[in-house]
Amino acid sequence: MLKHHLKELVPWLLEHRPIGTVPCPTNVAYFPFLPKPISLSPGTSKLDHLKLHYGSTTPKRFVLIQTLDGVGETNYRRFLATHEPQHPNDSRHFVALTVFVKSDGPVRLDAPTPRSILRRELRVHKRLAEVERKDREFVLATAGVMENERAHYLILPFTRCDLLDVLLKKVDIDKTRFARAWIAQLGDGLDCLHRNGIIHREVKPRNILIDWNGSVKISNFENAYIDHEGKPLLSGVSYAYSTRGTRPYVAPEVQKMIHKVNSAKGYMNDPDEQCTALKGYGKEVDVWSLGCVAAELLTAKERYEPIFRFHGCYEWLTAINDEYRLDQLEFYGIRRSDQANAADLVLNLLRIDHRRRLQLSEMKDHPYFTDCAEVAAYGRLLDTFIPRNERPRINYHLNLRARPKYPECVLELTATAPQKKIPPLDELSDYTWINPDNFQED
Repeated sequence: MLKHHLKELVPWLLEHRPIGTVPCPTNVAYFPFLPKPISLSPGTSKLDHLKLHYGSTTPKRFVLIQTLDGVGETNYRRFLATHEPQHPNDSRHFVALTVFVKSDGPVRLDAPTPRSILRRELRVHKRLAEVERKDREFVLATAGVMENERAHYLILPFTRCDLLDVLLKKVDIDKTRFARAWIAQLGDGLDCLHRNGIIHREVKPRNILIDWNGSVKISNFENAYIDHEGKPLLSGVSYAYSTRGTRPYVAPEVQKMIHKVNSAKGYMNDPDEQCTALKGYGKEVDVWSLGCVAAELLTAKERYEPIFRFHGCYEWLTAINDEYRLDQLEFYGIRRSDQANAADLVLNLLRIDHRRRLQLSEMKDHPYFTDCAEVAAYGRLLDTFIPRNERPRINYHLNLRARPKYPECVLELTATAPQKKIPPLDELSDYTWINPDNFQED
């Protein structure tokens, strides 16, 4: 009886709660609450409106709105922010800031410290900035890296969600509507990285962002391999040796490197993996990870489940009998009866022998794309678009015009023109940079 009265009482209390006691959202907010949320109609949310310049005389102001990763790490946080607080309802001015707290002393080369992570991110973004926009459409771009006394800030566009949110059904986006396009776009984005001497090594749903148009953006380069020369990576050639990545998406040849690397001497002092004797895998590891993600997009299972849940559970792929391998895919939820081409695509991406895996440049000729009646041309898959009236609205219990509760919510950031192409590990110089697309003369 008491429980019944409590159930009736709770809604009444929520409806009549006094102003200022709005429950805190899941993410930690940094602005005073309003009795009702602000409803934002998302625009394209690109970085085109953001113009930055070098120099410390007129710093760029950013105002933090809330965290994007809950409580998060102390030295590695992500925030939603605006660079035009006088226009609080215009989501075109929203950005995502990744914070890398500065630290004194030597950097551990065998651990992912904020400085070593930022160094990789910065090197990748500098290289991609030299590539034409149309060729890097599905790789997340940054406006640059700025700093204050406390930290460096990587400035990224604010996106709708990541692919893991879609697979877990945390957002109202039907994966069956976009699966074919997303797989094609991921192949195009990874091919762009490989043509510019980069192996991502961490392709997984959490690192695949979905923008407001429904296109994918490959993000998070903290584990990337970056070739010093920047030349296109060749098939069948070993370039890297570090055992990086997330277990369910790591290729077999990377897992085989664990014992070899741990028993080797000197690898801890080789952050850029230049030791020729240790090199054990190449760009094909990203193709394997793409196959894992493709399988998760194509499965008919209602509940999200990685195709390789446990370490080394891909032995069924070594079977000589193709029928057995197709049976295993059907057990996972990719049915031969109505998804024959999809199953064949996944199997060709998930070849144990990396030399037999499907080349990303050949994906467009696979029957999964060419035999689809809905796709008149492969290029159309690279041009997804969600009409504005179908884009979800965002509700925040925030008042961007109110004065922040904490002084650190207002950031005054500057950038000094870097002197070196590759930031040094032993000092904090050359860690600021502005993308030429967002640069503005003083």
